[in-house]
Amino acid sequence: MSQILYTTVSGRSRWLYHLLPMINFSHHSFRQRRILVNILFITARFPYPPFKGDQAIPYYRLMHMATEHDITLLTFYESRDQLAHLDKVAPYCKEIITIRKSVFQSVLNMLVRGVFSRLPLQVLYYRSTALKNAVRQLLDQK
Repeated sequence: MSQILYTTVSGRSRWLYHLLPMINFSHHSFRQRRILVNILFITARFPYPPFKGDQAIPYYRLMHMATEHDITLLTFYESRDQLAHLDKVAPYCKEIITIRKSVFQSVLNMLVRGVFSRLPLQVLYYRSTALKNAVRQLLDQK
């Protein structure tokens, strides 16, 4: 049984259920069965401290999903100060992978590629080959 969670830019979650017809929802023990899913949770900003919406929403989603699933967190960080909060997020994650995001490099991406690309500037700001390589490596392991 596989489930895929993806979040839209507006922050609304969507669940895609595969093999849904095979589940018998009328069975009385359905609520007692747990379906453990490995989730790769990718965030654009480190989810702690949860003061702003783009940090609070992922943090509380991690807390909620960690009760029933194994989560690998793949996230950007801007300064080493954010890494001091790894212990706050670690109880909810099986693995945490952090990638340094240079503000200078992100702005340079927007300026250089933004002229010739149809992608929104926010996408260009967070575009990273390190993130792409980390995702590929994680998917190859699984």
